[in-house]
Amino acid sequence: MLLGISAVEFKGSLIALMEEAINQARNKHRLWALYRPIQWYIWCAENYSKLGFSVVYAQELESLEIPGNPKGEAVRQEDPECGPLNRTLEL
Repeated sequence: MLLGISAVEFKGSLIALMEEAINQARNKHRLWALYRPIQWYIWCAENYSKLGFSVVYAQELESLEIPGNPKGEAVRQEDPECGPLNRTLEL
């Protein structure tokens, strides 16, 4: 029993949480941002499956194709906050 809930309840809650995060990231076209949390879950399933991490769900996550993050988007759009350096500041 972990924090007052069983491993089975924890497993279900964790899968639901991961699914919700993946769906939100897909809707915002930011699935690349979940690379590390997905890798963390896969690692935990391999090493701590007795605590409630699902090996079967980790295999599903492993087969998920995660695109790379967009590069140069802020520069192309000339974003004043995140875009290119101001020419007067360059050396």
